[in-house]
Amino acid sequence: MKWSRPDKACCLQCKVGGNIYTIRDSVEGLYHLEVRPNKKAKRLKFDSYRDLYVHIAGSNPQEDYEHKMYAKPGHEVTEKEIRSEIELLWTHDPGAGGNLRSYTRDGQDYAVDMITKEVWPYWLPQRISPRFCKERECREWADLYLEERYGQISLFDLSI
Repeated sequence: MKWSRPDKACCLQCKVGGNIYTIRDSVEGLYHLEVRPNKKAKRLKFDSYRDLYVHIAGSNPQEDYEHKMYAKPGHEVTEKEIRSEIELLWTHDPGAGGNLRSYTRDGQDYAVDMITKEVWPYWLPQRISPRFCKERECREWADLYLEERYGQISLFDLSI
């Protein structure tokens, strides 16, 4: 397998079979193999919180407000109120800060930037190996696992 470090301080990575495999060290100083899809996230940018709400909730914020018990007749929902609804009802704070939020739809995780009004999909890596004391041991295990899963990779496969 062809392992590389994208940056000087990065963990070893191997891209094969539409996935990115990464040998990562955990907090305890042990190493393990993680996998995530090798996909680019396309960002969607919205002009208003109203448009963002429609994308996330799949409904009109004004109509949703009118169905609430405390709704006042003839009240036009403001952008500030729509932002609050997105933060309270449709997204949650993943611990990255108050302006970066997330939600899940159909098994796919999405990030929401509340400042720029952008939405994009993301994929969290999953650990697929036991933990090893040395990076070399984890790499040897990963080589065997990946060769068994994808077969021997030739130099022609790496150029694709």
